Amino acid sequence: MNTSSLPSLQSIPLTSGGRTIAVLAIGSYLAGAAFGWIELVVLASGCVLGLLLAVPFVVGRLRLRVTRTFAADRVSVGDSAVSILSLENQTRRPLGILHVEERIAGQSVSVDVSGLEPRGVQEICQSLPTDRRGVHPIGPTIVAKSDPLGLMRREIWQADVDHLWVHPKLVTLPPLPSGFARDLEGPASEMSPAGDVSFHALRDYEPGDDHRHVHWLSSARTGALVVRQYVDTRLPVLTVLLDDRPVYGSEPNDDDRAFEIAVAIAGSLAMSSLRSQFPAALRIGDNACARHHQPVSTDDLLDHLTLASNVGSSELEQQVEGAIQDGADTSILVVVTGGQEFKQLLPALRRAKATPTVVVRVWDREDRPPATRLPGATVLDVSSLDEFVSKWTQAIGDGVR
Repeated sequence: MNTSSLPSLQSIPLTSGGRTIAVLAIGSYLAGAAFGWIELVVLASGCVLGLLLAVPFVVGRLRLRVTRTFAADRVSVGDSAVSILSLENQTRRPLGILHVEERIAGQSVSVDVSGLEPRGVQEICQSLPTDRRGVHPIGPTIVAKSDPLGLMRREIWQADVDHLWVHPKLVTLPPLPSGFARDLEGPASEMSPAGDVSFHALRDYEPGDDHRHVHWLSSARTGALVVRQYVDTRLPVLTVLLDDRPVYGSEPNDDDRAFEIAVAIAGSLAMSSLRSQFPAALRIGDNACARHHQPVSTDDLLDHLTLASNVGSSELEQQVEGAIQDGADTSILVVVTGGQEFKQLLPALRRAKATPTVVVRVWDREDRPPATRLPGATVLDVSSLDEFVSKWTQAIGDGVR
């Protein structure tokens, strides 16, 4: 919310109509004086009188308090958003017609306000654009005083510029990932390394089970061998890398549309993991937006995604190296990139061979390339967020390797 103090008076400008009347007054007077036509002198006098009568309407202080508020200054793509301009007459006399101009995301919106009573307040509600991700400037607000004939107009800046944050539209994804299961004590994994293990349940003995895990009291009671089942209580850790290079299409429009899909995919992965109370890291190119051991708020994470742009220059291999170094304890690495070959990823993936990796290739053109196999990773070719949700769910069910 911004509330401005009274601005300094600007010079009093003539409108196009006012300039026409001024030129007509000068021309008529000169022609009347030169040719002795009294009619032209009278016409010049009338034009001057009209300009003089317009002056009181635009001079003097404008004691008007303008305040802008938002129903919410952070929304998602497609959500409704409004701003409310509150105009308060701080004088003891009614104000005449005021022209209020508001700049909304670079577009000018004008509203005429009339009949503002002494000490009265009037509110103007404006719909704000939320059709595209980004930070949209709202303002400044300009109040213009004008005479009834529109010969003079004085603009006075009131409220400053605010910003509306339009976050990407995200979806909720199933919990992470294949190989990880939930225990009554919390998230757990059946991939049980030494340490960090917890008793999970009792089950029937199977050939090959360690005899030290036999629960003899339960076996005696049931008449059959029963063993303890242990699971790893370590939290599954996700690292998401969003490739920020301009590699998402051959045409600018293709690139923009596909990158928006990529941003939504990366954001959905990171936010779904955080909402499930799992550690998650997000990198946009070389920028580490969130680390496993340095969590950020959801608003901060969404702000990073809102500011993301595909103008990076670092090679994909370099970006993956940075993600691997940041997340040494990563359970799964997801790389979201555009439609190109992945040969440059092979060296980095070989060095991270112990980490399951998923490469999501976003393609927003009809002539989608053939499926690509990448040793050491699962490749998902998608052209929409819905298609990604379907393939991601299937990959989790099949087991990510």
